[in-house]
Amino acid sequence: MERPGIPLHRWSGIAAVAVLLILVGLASLLSAPARGASFTLYGSAGQGWGLTPTTIASPGPTLVVTQGERVDLLLFAADGATHTWCIDYNGDNACSVGENESGQFSSSTVAMPFTFWPTGAPGVYNYVCGIHGGFIMHGPIRINPAVKPTVSIASPNGSQQWTGGSAHAVVWNINDPNDPIA
Repeated sequence: MERPGIPLHRWSGIAAVAVLLILVGLASLLSAPARGASFTLYGSAGQGWGLTPTTIASPGPTLVVTQGERVDLLLFAADGATHTWCIDYNGDNACSVGENESGQFSSSTVAMPFTFWPTGAPGVYNYVCGIHGGFIMHGPIRINPAVKPTVSIASPNGSQQWTGGSAHAVVWNINDPNDPIA
Protein backbone atom coordinates (compact mmCIF):
# COMPACT_ATOMS: atom_id res chain seq x y z
CA MET A 1 0.00 0.00 0.00
CA GLU A 2 1.53 3.27 -1.08
CA ARG A 3 1.28 6.37 1.01
CA PRO A 4 -0.37 9.31 -0.72
CA GLY A 5 2.10 11.47 -2.56
CA ILE A 6 5.24 9.33 -2.01
CA PRO A 7 5.91 6.31 -4.24
CA LEU A 8 6.69 2.94 -2.62
CA HIS A 9 10.24 2.83 -4.01
CA ARG A 10 11.00 6.07 -2.15
CA TRP A 11 9.92 4.51 1.15
CA SER A 12 12.27 1.60 0.43
CA GLY A 13 15.11 4.06 -0.12
CA ILE A 14 14.29 5.92 3.08
CA ALA A 15 14.25 2.62 5.02
CA ALA A 16 17.61 1.62 3.54
CA VAL A 17 19.15 4.97 4.54
CA ALA A 18 17.71 4.63 8.07
CA VAL A 19 19.24 1.15 8.47
CA LEU A 20 22.58 2.44 7.16
CA LEU A 21 22.56 5.32 9.65
CA ILE A 22 21.82 2.91 12.50
CA LEU A 23 24.72 0.66 11.48
CA VAL A 24 27.10 3.62 11.16
CA GLY A 25 26.00 4.80 14.60
CA LEU A 26 26.66 1.35 16.04
CA ALA A 27 30.11 1.27 14.48
CA SER A 28 31.04 4.59 16.09
CA LEU A 29 29.78 3.41 19.47
CA LEU A 30 31.72 0.16 19.21
CA SER A 31 34.96 1.91 18.26
CA ALA A 32 34.99 4.01 21.45
CA PRO A 33 37.30 2.88 24.23
CA ALA A 34 35.86 0.62 26.89
CA ARG A 35 34.55 2.26 30.04
CA GLY A 36 37.74 1.39 31.87
CA ALA A 37 39.30 0.36 35.12
CA SER A 38 39.67 2.36 38.33
CA PHE A 39 42.22 1.96 41.10
CA THR A 40 43.11 3.86 44.26
CA LEU A 41 46.82 3.61 45.13
CA TYR A 42 48.79 4.76 48.15
CA GLY A 43 52.55 5.20 47.73
CA SER A 44 55.36 5.23 50.27
CA ALA A 45 59.06 5.67 49.42
CA GLY A 46 60.12 3.21 52.10
CA GLN A 47 57.34 0.62 51.69
CA GLY A 48 55.98 0.55 48.10
CA TRP A 49 52.36 0.72 46.89
CA GLY A 50 49.01 -0.42 48.28
CA LEU A 51 45.29 -0.25 47.61
CA THR A 52 44.87 1.21 51.13
CA PRO A 53 47.32 2.90 53.52
CA THR A 54 47.51 -0.32 55.56
CA THR A 55 48.20 -2.68 52.63
CA ILE A 56 51.32 -0.95 51.25
CA ALA A 57 53.97 -3.49 50.22
CA SER A 58 56.73 -4.06 47.71
CA PRO A 59 55.82 -5.20 45.17
CA GLY A 60 52.49 -3.39 45.14
CA PRO A 61 49.18 -4.92 44.07
CA THR A 62 48.76 -6.35 40.57
CA LEU A 63 46.75 -4.02 38.33
CA VAL A 64 44.98 -5.56 35.32
CA VAL A 65 43.80 -3.38 32.41
CA THR A 66 42.88 -3.88 28.77
CA GLN A 67 44.72 -2.30 25.85
CA GLY A 68 42.82 0.77 24.66
CA GLU A 69 40.80 0.94 27.88
CA ARG A 70 40.60 4.12 29.92
CA VAL A 71 42.32 3.81 33.30
CA ASP A 72 41.46 6.12 36.21
CA LEU A 73 43.81 6.31 39.19
CA LEU A 74 43.38 8.12 42.49
CA LEU A 75 46.92 8.58 43.84
CA PHE A 76 47.85 9.30 47.46
CA ALA A 77 51.25 9.74 49.13
CA ALA A 78 50.86 7.76 52.36
CA ASP A 79 54.22 9.09 53.60
CA GLY A 80 53.62 12.74 52.62
CA ALA A 81 56.62 12.68 50.22
CA THR A 82 56.33 13.83 46.61
CA HIS A 83 55.76 11.01 44.10
CA THR A 84 54.72 10.36 40.51
CA TRP A 85 53.33 7.13 39.05
CA CYS A 86 54.07 5.57 35.65
CA ILE A 87 54.21 2.30 33.74
CA ASP A 88 57.89 1.39 33.21
CA TYR A 89 57.59 0.01 29.66
CA ASN A 90 61.37 -0.06 29.02
CA GLY A 91 62.32 -1.69 32.34
CA ASP A 92 64.79 0.95 33.55
CA ASN A 93 63.04 1.47 36.95
CA ALA A 94 62.24 5.08 36.06
CA CYS A 95 59.60 7.12 34.22
CA SER A 96 60.67 7.91 30.66
CA VAL A 97 58.85 9.90 27.98
CA GLY A 98 55.73 8.06 26.78
CA GLU A 99 55.38 5.89 29.90
CA ASN A 100 52.01 7.27 31.06
CA GLU A 101 53.49 9.36 33.90
CA SER A 102 51.18 11.13 36.35
CA GLY A 103 51.70 14.58 37.76
CA GLN A 104 53.34 14.98 41.15
CA PHE A 105 51.32 14.18 44.27
CA SER A 106 52.22 14.46 47.97
CA SER A 107 49.00 14.41 49.98
CA SER A 108 47.91 11.51 52.16
CA THR A 109 44.33 12.87 52.30
CA VAL A 110 43.62 14.54 48.93
CA ALA A 111 43.83 12.29 45.87
CA MET A 112 45.66 13.21 42.69
CA PRO A 113 43.38 11.98 39.88
CA PHE A 114 45.20 10.57 36.86
CA THR A 115 43.50 9.26 33.71
CA PHE A 116 45.35 7.57 30.86
CA TRP A 117 45.10 4.95 28.13
CA PRO A 118 47.93 2.37 28.26
CA THR A 119 50.30 2.97 25.34
CA GLY A 120 52.26 -0.29 25.60
CA ALA A 121 51.71 -3.60 23.87
CA PRO A 122 49.91 -6.35 25.79
CA GLY A 123 52.16 -7.86 28.45
CA VAL A 124 53.28 -7.50 32.06
CA TYR A 125 55.20 -4.38 33.11
CA ASN A 126 56.08 -2.68 36.39
CA TYR A 127 54.54 0.55 37.58
CA VAL A 128 56.99 2.69 39.53
CA CYS A 129 57.47 6.05 41.23
CA GLY A 130 59.20 8.48 38.88
CA ILE A 131 60.92 10.25 41.78
CA HIS A 132 62.03 7.33 43.96
CA GLY A 133 62.46 4.75 41.20
CA GLY A 134 61.19 1.22 41.08
CA PHE A 135 63.49 -0.55 43.51
CA ILE A 136 60.96 -0.39 46.37
CA MET A 137 58.07 1.53 44.79
CA HIS A 138 57.05 -0.94 42.10
CA GLY A 139 54.22 -3.31 41.29
CA PRO A 140 53.03 -5.37 38.31
CA ILE A 141 50.54 -4.10 35.76
CA ARG A 142 49.20 -6.52 33.17
CA ILE A 143 47.88 -5.09 29.91
CA ASN A 144 45.53 -7.59 28.28
CA PRO A 145 44.91 -7.43 24.53
CA ALA A 146 41.67 -5.80 23.45
CA VAL A 147 39.00 -8.14 22.14
CA LYS A 148 36.79 -6.66 19.45
CA PRO A 149 33.06 -6.54 20.13
CA THR A 150 30.75 -8.63 17.97
CA VAL A 151 27.47 -7.60 16.40
CA SER A 152 25.01 -9.96 14.76
CA ILE A 153 21.57 -9.37 13.30
CA ALA A 154 19.04 -11.71 14.90
CA SER A 155 16.01 -10.58 12.94
CA PRO A 156 15.22 -10.43 10.09
CA ASN A 157 17.04 -13.62 9.14
CA GLY A 158 17.40 -12.77 5.45
CA SER A 159 14.36 -14.59 4.08
CA GLN A 160 11.91 -11.72 4.52
CA GLN A 161 10.71 -9.63 1.63
CA TRP A 162 9.82 -6.13 2.61
CA THR A 163 7.27 -4.67 0.27
CA GLY A 164 5.98 -1.87 2.44
CA GLY A 165 2.73 -1.40 4.24
CA SER A 166 3.76 -2.75 7.63
CA ALA A 167 6.51 -2.17 10.17
CA HIS A 168 9.40 -4.64 10.46
CA ALA A 169 11.57 -4.97 13.53
CA VAL A 170 15.34 -5.21 13.17
CA VAL A 171 16.92 -6.99 16.16
CA TRP A 172 20.66 -7.27 16.74
CA ASN A 173 22.87 -8.73 19.45
CA ILE A 174 25.94 -6.86 20.69
CA ASN A 175 28.67 -8.45 22.81
CA ASP A 176 31.60 -6.42 24.14
CA PRO A 177 33.96 -8.60 26.21
CA ASN A 178 35.94 -5.49 27.25
CA ASP A 179 32.91 -3.80 28.83
CA PRO A 180 33.38 -4.02 32.61
CA ILE A 181 29.74 -3.05 33.20
CA ALA A 182 28.32 -6.01 31.28
